[in-house]
Amino acid sequence: MPDERDRSGRNACALVPVVQLYRRDVPGGWWHGDTDLFQVLWCPNEHVGPSMAGQPERGPMLHMEWRRVAETERRGQLTPVAPVRSESWLVPRACLIGTEEAVEPARAPISRPGVWKAGGGPRWRTPDGDECACGECFTCANCYAPMDLLLTVASGDATGVVVSGGGELRIFGCRTDPEDSYRIDLY
Repeated sequence: MPDERDRSGRNACALVPVVQLYRRDVPGGWWHGDTDLFQVLWCPNEHVGPSMAGQPERGPMLHMEWRRVAETERRGQLTPVAPVRSESWLVPRACLIGTEEAVEPARAPISRPGVWKAGGGPRWRTPDGDECACGECFTCANCYAPMDLLLTVASGDATGVVVSGGGELRIFGCRTDPEDSYRIDLY
């Protein structure tokens, strides 16, 4: 949680947990090194302005952690701090996510409204509104390696989250070092 005031003079706001995934529950080739815990937190307020460090121009500001479960268990359980101010649609309801393994056909990513997805491929729309799939649409700003889709956060009733006007927020990570470079895309 930041402890300084932002430029507006308002107090900083605590980040809220969005999702926590364990390698044992969500296997796949998208895991980084020997990490076995992936956590996403975000500021529960809408941010508007020029994009910076992989963040979108509009939407919540994200923070991601790749960890090892053994290291987090030594610290004990922490109680999250409630944010001072928040947009209700950016504070997820506590819930358990059921996992289901799916094999995506080449160039035809699986996407269902309201379903969150770890890994896989993104679906895209062209300016004409046609859907297309591309596994290498983003490249790392640091090493120019292709970026992989890490997580799709879909708007839906189960979590109470609404992103991108009812669409999806997608997190892409660098294939070489996902901790080094990531990009957020709103769809």
